[in-house]
Amino acid sequence: MREDHLLARLPTLYLILTTDPADLPETQTPGAENVIGWLHARRIELIYDPRTRSLRADLPGTARVAVDQKAG
Repeated sequence: MREDHLLARLPTLYLILTTDPADLPETQTPGAENVIGWLHARRIELIYDPRTRSLRADLPGTARVAVDQKAG
């Protein structure tokens, strides 16, 4: 997995974990650094599933975020 693909998806994962993204304007989406700090402060681990190429937080019922697409 490429790091840039992972970092690009962290704000989306943050929104999934914290609220309904439809309720927030785009300007309120935090950057990857802020999301990493937020995850670290709450001791939330990230899990990458290479089979589905998705990322999720180690929390019950957390949605998955696609990290990258296979080249076709």
